[in-house]
Amino acid sequence: MLREKLVTISEFTLLIIDECHHTVKDDPYNNIMKIYLDKRLDASSDVSLPQIVGLTASPGMGKAKKMSQAEENIKTLMANLDVTKAPTQVNLSTRNLKTFQNETRDQTISILRAPDDDFRQSISKSMDEIETLLEKEINLHQNDLGGEIKFNLHARKGSQDYEAWVITLRNRSKTLANDDLSHKLMMFAEHLLAYNTALVLNDHVRSSDAEDQLFELMEKYKSENPVVLRLRQIYDTNKVEPLKQVNDLLLKLHKVLLDEFSRQNDSRCIIFVRTRSIAGGVITYMEEEQDLMKFGLNPKLLTGAGVSGDKGGMTKREQESTLGAFRQGKCKVIVATSVAEEGLDIQACNLIITYNYSTNEVGHVQRKGRGRAANSQIVTLAYDDSGHVQKERENKIRVELTEEMLGTIRGIPPKTLKDQIREIQIKAKKERDLERKIKARLKPRKKSDEIFNLQCLWCKQHATTTQHLRHINKQHRVIVDPGFVQRAVFKTEKDPQKWKRLADDHFVTGKMFCANQCCRNHLGYRMKHKHLTLSVPKVTCFLFTDQSGSRETFEKWSQVTFKVNELNEQDLAELLPLGNLDNEIEDVDYD
Repeated sequence: MLREKLVTISEFTLLIIDECHHTVKDDPYNNIMKIYLDKRLDASSDVSLPQIVGLTASPGMGKAKKMSQAEENIKTLMANLDVTKAPTQVNLSTRNLKTFQNETRDQTISILRAPDDDFRQSISKSMDEIETLLEKEINLHQNDLGGEIKFNLHARKGSQDYEAWVITLRNRSKTLANDDLSHKLMMFAEHLLAYNTALVLNDHVRSSDAEDQLFELMEKYKSENPVVLRLRQIYDTNKVEPLKQVNDLLLKLHKVLLDEFSRQNDSRCIIFVRTRSIAGGVITYMEEEQDLMKFGLNPKLLTGAGVSGDKGGMTKREQESTLGAFRQGKCKVIVATSVAEEGLDIQACNLIITYNYSTNEVGHVQRKGRGRAANSQIVTLAYDDSGHVQKERENKIRVELTEEMLGTIRGIPPKTLKDQIREIQIKAKKERDLERKIKARLKPRKKSDEIFNLQCLWCKQHATTTQHLRHINKQHRVIVDPGFVQRAVFKTEKDPQKWKRLADDHFVTGKMFCANQCCRNHLGYRMKHKHLTLSVPKVTCFLFTDQSGSRETFEKWSQVTFKVNELNEQDLAELLPLGNLDNEIEDVDYD
């Protein structure tokens, strides 16, 4: 709103910034404060500015490894919030205050990781063989790759670093001029990602969950493409039936929950995990264990809204529904990613479990703060070789050092501290002013009238062109190309009661996929608009090629470099004669 000048900063008298430790770099909080500080430091400005109140359980130390760096980080945060006095600490009535504060007990349980069994070894062997194929292709096509892609893999299988490396490989492969090479590298990357997730699931939940992950991968890619056939051969050759036993990490979680709810049936528990797939596996396990479900746990997932629903993301409404059930006792266990650490109104609970997971000292304080009920405890479950146990120990030390540093800052003479904060603010403003001058000299990039070709990201088959794209209220992009319905196949939800309602009263009625039987890439969804059902392309599912042959991909529609006109009545009239789609698919779900 401030950026669009719908309101100005001077119209507020008080700004309360909760979780104010985020007021750094390009965080939305800090972007608001940059507007505030530009006004504050402008000698010619006489506008009234609001009072700023920042709230946080801990400012944290950032990435500081020295006390001097930690002090500088905290002072920078203070400068960003226009705080020129040392952060307030409760000194009076401390003893009385503690009578209203429940102490949280900490327990760390280190678990010995079991040796690799045949199933885990089979996954690793398949990954080794795919990596060999990948390295061979990269070395063979160095001229085509131009040094953009190199086989420099050093990360451990099953790790976040491995996942990050493969995602980078996949993203760089999307726009290669050699379509065949692009498809090969993307397919190798897609399979390595799935196998890596299977390893993670095998370590955190059950081998059957990992097996399901690989089965879904094989079901997704069934074409007669030589690369797909080779990858399926690797899977079939190395496939080993997983053991039916449950790993020790999950068994220990089971015991902690059983002990807690046997002791106190109305307990509330939040389990923090690293990924959505782990969260789903933990919930499925609990739902299948009768000795846990007899307590009416009704475990529910709580994740962020950063990705689409089919990848585990949740809307604000879904989050509120889960939290409402937790408050009312209809749900006693929430399995959450980091979204629940802060910023959400969660009913006080008495058991916090970190499940082979850790973040930084701020996250540690935030998770601990979720246990507000009497006799609360926070339990850290982690493999002995994971580093999470050591990380949590370091977090506790860093929390103590943060408090020590705040004490040091409180000891700085008020005028000296104020001058130091002002110096940081002036320096930051000079940097912003310089950045604005540089941007002013650069001509703003206007949306081009050039026509781009939209191709399926995977098989590179033509889908439509940008001249056949329209926007609805700048929210939805739709395809008005009559020929597109022959280049895609559609899966429609026949029951209107199951249509997903969007915020602006549009309805998602189904999905659309590439018509190429050897591909079937997901291209977007179908949406009810007035009297017609329109095709809504998902920008990340397409390759955009300009008239010179240059290729691009985009993460958001707001990033595209071409113009998209608004949908009008003439567009709707031209689409009306199409009637019902002939190329519906009924028997296969290509999710």
